[in-house]
Amino acid sequence: MQNEYKTVPDEQRNPFPKCRAIPETPAIEIDGKAVPPIAYTSYLPESKYYAEVAQCGVHLYCFPAYIAHRGINIGSGIGPFRRGIWNGEDDLDFTDIHVDMRKILSVDTEAHVIMRLCLDVPEWWEKKHPEACCIREDGTTLRQSFSSDVWLNAVGDVLRKIVEWIAASEYAPRFAGIHVAAGRTEEWFPHSFPDFNPARLVKFNEFLDKRYPTAAARAEAWRDSRIKDPAAALAVLAQPGGESWRDPKQDAAVMDACRFHSELMVDSIAELCRIVKESSGGRLLTGAFYGYHVYVADARMAHTALSKLLECPDIDYLASPNAYSHRKPGRDWPPMVTVDSVRLHGKIWMTENDTRTFLTRFLIDVAPELCPKGPEGKYYQGGLWAGPETLEISVALMRNNTARMLTHGYGGWWFDMWGGWYSHPALLAEIRAAQDLWFEDIKPSDPGRVPPDSICVVMDERAVELDASFGSLYSPMIGNLTALGHCGRPYVIYQRGDLQKLDLSEAPFIWLLGFQTLTEAERELTGNLIANGGAVMHTDTESTRLMRSCIGDSQTETFLEFDHLRLTEEELRDALDKAGVHCFVSSGDIFYIGRGYVAIHAAAEGVKHIDIPGSPKLRQVLPPAAGEVPAEFFMNQYETRIFRIVG
Repeated sequence: MQNEYKTVPDEQRNPFPKCRAIPETPAIEIDGKAVPPIAYTSYLPESKYYAEVAQCGVHLYCFPAYIAHRGINIGSGIGPFRRGIWNGEDDLDFTDIHVDMRKILSVDTEAHVIMRLCLDVPEWWEKKHPEACCIREDGTTLRQSFSSDVWLNAVGDVLRKIVEWIAASEYAPRFAGIHVAAGRTEEWFPHSFPDFNPARLVKFNEFLDKRYPTAAARAEAWRDSRIKDPAAALAVLAQPGGESWRDPKQDAAVMDACRFHSELMVDSIAELCRIVKESSGGRLLTGAFYGYHVYVADARMAHTALSKLLECPDIDYLASPNAYSHRKPGRDWPPMVTVDSVRLHGKIWMTENDTRTFLTRFLIDVAPELCPKGPEGKYYQGGLWAGPETLEISVALMRNNTARMLTHGYGGWWFDMWGGWYSHPALLAEIRAAQDLWFEDIKPSDPGRVPPDSICVVMDERAVELDASFGSLYSPMIGNLTALGHCGRPYVIYQRGDLQKLDLSEAPFIWLLGFQTLTEAERELTGNLIANGGAVMHTDTESTRLMRSCIGDSQTETFLEFDHLRLTEEELRDALDKAGVHCFVSSGDIFYIGRGYVAIHAAAEGVKHIDIPGSPKLRQVLPPAAGEVPAEFFMNQYETRIFRIVG
């Protein structure tokens, strides 16, 4: 039985506001008004926390909803954050949507919301439809199989009904979007792998038929493949990893299985976003967590098909948390994705700033009924769940989150996970500052133009699939982001498939990261870059080499070579110095520049100097300071400052 809700006559029903993403600013437009793409969310929200951020000028909120009454992480055993909506085939319970919306609207009448809706199946549905579930080696089921059309059709129908219910409710004018979620931690990871559901082989054969329209085409593609049978190729992903890189020819069938595995996930995301768009008359925004190949090194996690999802017309934004391995003071906290390709394809990137503060408490202290009992509960009682010890470092980390969003052209949300993490005047001041800076005259940037004096990093998302070890070989490659964050130069980062679309006319340095071999077009492009005075660094699966001067039509001179894939900070700085790339900050600190802003996060205490070509004037905006910024200034360790370029 559906819950009661406030109804109005049909002719007066509240429509959804017309919402769209504006990636070039970036901004979110709601009924013609542009607002910063910065939101607030919490698993355990309270009206008092909503009131605090509303007073900071934040009026965009995310809140979680679930069609099942289940925890988001099977491995940790965490309890459910909300009651499930889908209690039976025709039994939808919207109680918790009421609760969440009332908490928000009771303190902020200007609010707009994006609902994060997790579409993992309820237990009753899993028991009723075992054929549509993940099947483990012992024959037991585990939530849905992402290979199952039965699952996708069922949850798609529920999603449609939920959107229709919201459209008929008093809350419709307050809705801006729906974030579609499923899988482990709602981030489109398989809950368990392998999945022995027979539907996977059926789907894989359909994928192959589409990829190779004729038997001859498949035979030619797999001519040198050591495996010829689709079932055997798929089975490799369920076996222990090897210790070598795959050969695209000899492992062609397995490479197709890897591609299928990720595209299957992407196809589900795209279909669910299409349903939201269709059900809302194209008015609601859609988004999802996806594309983590800059952080997740295991192809079995199914995050290697970002390029396909970026072509989907029905998705407005993509998201991830900041990379967990970088979550330390004095470090760059990059997204888990080739973020500039997201903008290039007309989408907004939204980073999840689940930034711990000195107010952060463990889950067991806030909601012991949700914290797993026994050894599993230790996961939420230390390590990455602990916040910094001081207010000062908490401020610096939040300010660095803001600096990265401002200079790199993406949005995000403050994830107050257990509630109360930001309930201090100094921390709320940082949230307000992020909002206020967005309303200043931000300079839109061309997402396809590589700025002068910037490193252009281009990554191959499929390099993850080449790693037969499922992570140990590829991990050093993505470890280069640490050195990039400390090299004193800004960098942009794109997908390999976008290389030919970029304006590289002013790019001094290109890093091809994870390209096992170069295509003829890529060799021509890089040869032209080098001939015009640029430098190209190429990391394949064996070594890293830097090429600078052109010898012949397509030949280049290698003048620096490393026999490894991950460069130290010193090695990268040396390569950039030898290539003549301008250094903005030589002190090893984190430096950002873009869209009219400059920022520095001090890795160490000391005197800082920012050398910007043309020597423009800077105005310090965080912390606020009067007067022109001096040529040199002192910073405490872990302090963050943001400047505006004013002339």
